[in-house]
Amino acid sequence: MPKWKIIAGLLLVFVLGALTGALSTGMVLKRHHPFFSGQPEGRKAFIMKRLSHKLDLSAEQKVRIEAIIDRVQAETFQKMREGRRFMREHLEKGFAEIRKELTPEQQRRFDEMKAERERRRKERGERFHGPWRPEDDT
Repeated sequence: MPKWKIIAGLLLVFVLGALTGALSTGMVLKRHHPFFSGQPEGRKAFIMKRLSHKLDLSAEQKVRIEAIIDRVQAETFQKMREGRRFMREHLEKGFAEIRKELTPEQQRRFDEMKAERERRRKERGERFHGPWRPEDDT
């Protein structure tokens, strides 16, 4: 057997193993670790548990810190929504410019491509982030 086939086989096994490990780790973390669950309450509980344990927080400190965490999470999610909205608007401007350069037949196919992209985006969002909500697009 040629040496390059052995090397290619070992490399393939290594790459497939790394890919499998990365994917399964992501799935396990998302499903079983509260910080990665995507739920703000789970994330806050995880942070509070860790801070309370490491810093021996008083009851008053816990209340104030929970309020800070709530505020920061809300601000962060708002900024993320604004960023998504900006990106979507920016992309739509670019799509409109591209569309102007196309023939009517190309425009029809381009519109079909955009519709398919949107369908996949909504499907992917539901699969990875729960049901798609209209407010996600505002």
